[in-house]
Order: sequence, then structure tokens, then C-alpha cells
Amino acid sequence: MRFFLLRCFLIFSLILSLCNMLYSINLETLDQAEALWEDKHVSGNFEAAIELYEDLYQTASQNRIVLERLSYAYSLKGYHFATTRKEQLGYLETSLEFIEQCLDLNLAYKHAKSNNVLFSDQLTYLGKDDLFCLLFKAQTRGQWAKTRGIGQSLKYVGLLKSMITRVGDIDSNFYYGAVDRYWGAFYANLPQFMGGSYEKSSEYFKQSIEVAPHYVGTYRLFIEDVVIPNKDSVLFDELINQALQFDVALLPLDLRLLNQIEQQKLVIIKQQKASYFKTSSN
Repeated sequence: MRFFLLRCFLIFSLILSLCNMLYSINLETLDQAEALWEDKHVSGNFEAAIELYEDLYQTASQNRIVLERLSYAYSLKGYHFATTRKEQLGYLETSLEFIEQCLDLNLAYKHAKSNNVLFSDQLTYLGKDDLFCLLFKAQTRGQWAKTRGIGQSLKYVGLLKSMITRVGDIDSNFYYGAVDRYWGAFYANLPQFMGGSYEKSSEYFKQSIEVAPHYVGTYRLFIEDVVIPNKDSVLFDELINQALQFDVALLPLDLRLLNQIEQQKLVIIKQQKASYFKTSSN
């Protein structure tokens, strides 16, 4: 009996130790990472913050802040920093791994998933605490599929619609008009025979800008996905000038890095205007 109790105590201690490894976090390191993250627009801070979050992940793999930061970081790298298709897919897949771990913090969702509940029903277990990772799962999976090709994009249409619909059900204005921005890109890139519509896309982009006029990425997506294909040079000038007139230093700090990147891309797009609106010679 004594040996049995001792064995139980050792097993309990092991479980407790494992739990502490999963949930304990070095608050000093977290503070350092968060300070770098807040100023991630400063040269070197973005990568330095990622290194610290990855260190924290080793001992706190179920900390929501760490998982959200790493999900966002690798998604951003996949969107804007990758130089090859292989590198882009690698970043996006890493982001998706962290995103799924983040969503699994919701044990009801994790249980439903492990029991093969319908995907649309799994999503009903996700709430406000899960919004960030659910949104970035939809965005990142969509970009991953687009990078893989039209076949993968069409394969994931239903799942992507379910995810972004759930985000909208919880908070239709979440993350700077992200739901409307997503639908804008979705309907612009969806084949017409499946319901794609430039008109519908345009309305969603306009709604997103109305919700968050300082989110520069919406202007770029609107221009690339709708304005250029429709050869609307007037709207091109209007949107690009509006987006470039923002002083990103006066906009929300958490968007500064992204807005800087987006404005740099818009400068290049503006310089290439003539190639987008060529007129055929008689």
C-alpha cells in the first residue's frame, strides 16, 4: 500500500510539473517581448520580439499572448517578408500551427474537433476570446490556399466562408473592419461562376474603410483586387492618394509596422500606374 501511494504521488508530481511547464511564464521576459512588440516598427524589434516569444513558448506553450503574437508574426512574414513561394508557404504553415494551438485553448472547441463534429458546429464553441486566432486562421489559410493555386483556393471556399462568418457573428467590426475587408477580397478573387462579384467586393471594401479609415491595407487590396482589374483610374488616384496622405506615426501604434509596409507597397503601385492603365493605340 505504501508503494502504491508513493507511486501515485510521483505520478501526480510529474503531471503537476508538466502543467507548470505548459502554463508558467517568465513575466520579466514577457514584459521585454511585449515592449519590443509594441515598437515592432523600429528596426530590429520585430525579429527580436519573435525570438523572445519563441523562448517563452518553450515553457509556456499554452499562453494565449505568446500564441497570438507568434500566429500574427509568422502570418505577417508570410504575407510581406517572404522572398520565395517556398518561404512564404513555410511562414504561413508555421503561423497556422500556432493558430490551431491558440484555438485549442478553448477546450470545448478542441473536444468537438477531436470527436469529428462538423466544422461549422465546431465554430459555434468559439467566442470573443478566440476571435483573434479565428480571424487569422481564415486570413492565413486563405493566403496559403491562394499561394498553392486555384485548386486549393476552391477547395477551401466553404471552410473560409464558415470561419469569417463566425467572426462576423461575434463582432462584425473586429480588428479594424477585418470582416468586410475579408469579404471584399473574397468576392473579388472568387470565380464569377461561384458567386464572385467586383460590385459586391467594392461595397465590402468601402464598408471596411468606413469602419477603419486608417487601416492602409484595405486601400491596397481594394486597388489591386477591384480598381486595377476594372481599369478605374479615377478611383485609383482617389484611394491611393488618400492612403498615402496618412502620417502613420499618428495612427494606432499596433498598426504602425503594417501601415508602413502597406504605404511602401502603394508607392510602388502608384509609380506603376501607367502600366495598369495602358490605352490601346489605333
